[in-house]
Amino acid sequence: MEAPKADCLLFDTTNYYTIVTGNTPSKIAKREKNKAKRYSLRQIGLGLLIARKSSLLLHCTAYPSNLHDSKLFEPVMDEMFDIVCKLHWTKERLTVVIDKGMNAESNYSWIDDHARIHFVTTYSTYFAQELAATPLDHFEPPDIPRNRLLIEDEKSEECLLAYRTSGVYWGKERTVVVTHNPATARKKGYTFSSKLETIRQELLSMQTKVRDQLPQWRKANTIKERYLALCGRLHMPAELFELTSSESKNGLTMNFRKNAYLVSRRQVPFEKNITITDNTDWTTEDIVQASLER
Repeated sequence: MEAPKADCLLFDTTNYYTIVTGNTPSKIAKREKNKAKRYSLRQIGLGLLIARKSSLLLHCTAYPSNLHDSKLFEPVMDEMFDIVCKLHWTKERLTVVIDKGMNAESNYSWIDDHARIHFVTTYSTYFAQELAATPLDHFEPPDIPRNRLLIEDEKSEECLLAYRTSGVYWGKERTVVVTHNPATARKKGYTFSSKLETIRQELLSMQTKVRDQLPQWRKANTIKERYLALCGRLHMPAELFELTSSESKNGLTMNFRKNAYLVSRRQVPFEKNITITDNTDWTTEDIVQASLER
């Protein structure tokens, strides 16, 4: 069988819970948060390296699930690329496509020190809000398979859009591509608005209970704690609403208002995703497609 060509590799991590009991010795089965919310069960982390074109698994590694992705990168990459670089048809230039969980100064210093290895990664819009706020009239649809299908189906308004620029990240000039997905933006915007309304309705209910001087609704600190707990359950920032309270001879009064500025700033990232690479000679289409495939 011919060895796979590994000029572009996709790397990602995941974890899964097990039924390993707490008194069973294990170096990798640890308790940690997970998407399934089975926090009481011990979990194992798994890192996978996939050849982009063939989708073949080149290497995998298990690791303690309580180890952050950014700490995992260097030892795993050393191990994986030592194997990949020995493949008979491996090209002189390798690109690894990773997630923003791997973003750390030391990781990119490691990549920069390896002349053969390059990267494509996502970047949090939280740390680049001005870039994320780039107006859509700077964007255009890249010629990628997904967009071609949408155009064929006469749904060009749903095409993913891209804006290319550059900037200094992790100490060096990198190519940056900002993308906008209309469908994702609508979905996130709807979810966000729904949560905002849930909080508003709950605050109105709290306000009524305070006004009626119901038991356990007579202390400002208690009300604040319940509001923070509500935001925590909904995974929403507490500063999106401002609560005020005052004491008078008639008892405690409570008021609230939405911070329109912070709400609008919070909505900006819904529209955009950011991809960064040191492959400055790649086309915008290649960068976008590599990021989508990961």
